[in-house]
Amino acid sequence: MQQVNRSLKSTGRQIQTAIESYANREEFDFTSNSADPRDALPRYMLRIFLPLWAGAGVMDWYWHKNTDIEHTAGIAESLMHFGMFIEGGVALMMGTFLEVNAGVLAAMAGSIAVHQLNAFLDVRYALNHREVKNWEQHTHSFLEGLPFTAFSLFMVFHWDQFRALLGAGPEKPDFSFRMKSRRLPKRHLAALAGLVAFGVVIPYANELWRCWKARKEPHYNAGYYQKSA
Repeated sequence: MQQVNRSLKSTGRQIQTAIESYANREEFDFTSNSADPRDALPRYMLRIFLPLWAGAGVMDWYWHKNTDIEHTAGIAESLMHFGMFIEGGVALMMGTFLEVNAGVLAAMAGSIAVHQLNAFLDVRYALNHREVKNWEQHTHSFLEGLPFTAFSLFMVFHWDQFRALLGAGPEKPDFSFRMKSRRLPKRHLAALAGLVAFGVVIPYANELWRCWKARKEPHYNAGYYQKSA
């Protein structure tokens, strides 16, 4: 137990040191029109990509609510939804806060692969328990493509390390995880926190809570496969 406590304290100190170091770094300049990838990619991710991701997540939450998920697919599917946002979010947050190298690209690719597998299992489960309408299917298509789209952008802007990850090119792969040399301004950190809170955490916590409250209530099967059987 003492060894565990020492390990936890050491990890806590390392995290605190990393946060303090990040807070003292130069800020990204989001007011310029610089086409430098170090400026253009974070600017695009924060201003366009992440709001689209959060907005699509809220829309998907609405479709689940509209098809009475709490009395059909229930807790199991709601947990899959949380899992997918964590898997996709890990990839996006790594690209946002860490220097993108072979290690980060590999971790992003792994997270996206797990996300896609989870998405497949989620839809298969949903079709067996509730109605998945056309608009929800289109929303799924959009959400499923976003993680790979983000990965593709990071891959293109860090082509040398992507080639190194595959064992090609002149560079050696860098597998270290370290914070970016420049930090997000506080207002952008607040905006990012707001997107995550209102686009993911609050709606899907609401969904999970509804499913949990309804767990002992009568459920019915409105799945496509059930209807066509």
